[in-house]
Amino acid sequence: MVSDADRLRIAIALTALKYKPKDVSCASYVLQLRTVFPASQPAPPTSDGSWRTHALSLEKEMVDLKQKYDAERIKSAGILSQPSSSTEPPSSNPLTTTTKKRPKKKSQSDKMNSVRPKLESIQVEIATIPGSASLFSSLSSFQQLTTSLNVDETTPAQRSLLLRTTQLVISGMADFLQPILTSSTLTVASQSTTLHRFSDLMSQLLSTTLPILIRRPTTVSTLMNKLLDCMISSIFTPIIQSFIPLCDRFLSDLFPLRPTESIPADLRPAVLQLFQSSFTSLVSTPSAFQHNLRNSLALTTVTQLQTLFPAPASAKTHISRVRSLARKDAVSYLCTTLHLLFASPACFPVPVTTPEEAPNSFEQRITDGLTKIVRQCRVPANEANSGAEIVDEVEHGMVLGVLEEYWKYSSTVQ
Repeated sequence: MVSDADRLRIAIALTALKYKPKDVSCASYVLQLRTVFPASQPAPPTSDGSWRTHALSLEKEMVDLKQKYDAERIKSAGILSQPSSSTEPPSSNPLTTTTKKRPKKKSQSDKMNSVRPKLESIQVEIATIPGSASLFSSLSSFQQLTTSLNVDETTPAQRSLLLRTTQLVISGMADFLQPILTSSTLTVASQSTTLHRFSDLMSQLLSTTLPILIRRPTTVSTLMNKLLDCMISSIFTPIIQSFIPLCDRFLSDLFPLRPTESIPADLRPAVLQLFQSSFTSLVSTPSAFQHNLRNSLALTTVTQLQTLFPAPASAKTHISRVRSLARKDAVSYLCTTLHLLFASPACFPVPVTTPEEAPNSFEQRITDGLTKIVRQCRVPANEANSGAEIVDEVEHGMVLGVLEEYWKYSSTVQ
């Protein structure tokens, strides 16, 4: 059955065919009609007519709805976790009032109560950062949830909600961190201040979350795995991968070809402090994931370190000298990161790797990578006056120190 829309299309086609010029072919006439009357397409409901703008607005609406949903869940968790109002009647025996009670061991709730004032002060500082509305909202939700939770008695749903709010705070920090680490513009002191605030926030955030998520130190829960994945992808890996470009950018701005009055701020110590505070907070609580976390981050760092060796041929130009200084600084920061990862052994025994797994294990890959770098800490023979290879003592010593530290660490945990 032919619909009214099909009838209308046929009528329009016959009308157009009626007025076709005789010297124009049907195919050319169709192309002319398509040019004059382009096919109508659905337009996005935005002022600029852009689908990208419409998609971004929908994403923002989805984030707002998620935050409202999380706020409702937090409110429900607070109502469920409120203690009962019933109280025990006072004892009628006078001797019981004079009996000395043994001092109670400090519970996890008492520890979290001591952390909350610090979180509140950090929250006030975060509010002063321009464009931090989303991060401030996530941190407020986290603060509200942890205040309403009874830490010693949490349900699986409450722990899942706590993980969700923690991930939102970490993602909010990552959104601020990424532009600071990757921007090519001149660094300023306010960025360093922001990084220091994030270091304090990360320390307090993890100190509050980990005692609740780590129920049994000898096992790693699904929630803990999700938190570790979020930390590795959002904080640790971007920081490790930023040391080389940060050194290049800072030294290039510090020693430009044309002298300027602008002095860049050195963000590298603040970035390293953020890494250290985040990592220290994770490994401060004894748990089974420490060993794999250290090795995973170490392998990422060694991979970055391998990109700096062998050293490129040095030239006596200004740019090459600045790049050489930046390269040495990057080697120093990456080696410092490895020292942090292997500074203290895990508190729990780690299963020894079987011979079948040894070639593909973290330990073997890290050792092979560091050993290869040690061999590459040499200046090529064609650059040495004597015609023989000479060793860069500084870089050679830094990498040897890391390799020795890792051997000590491996022997301790095994």
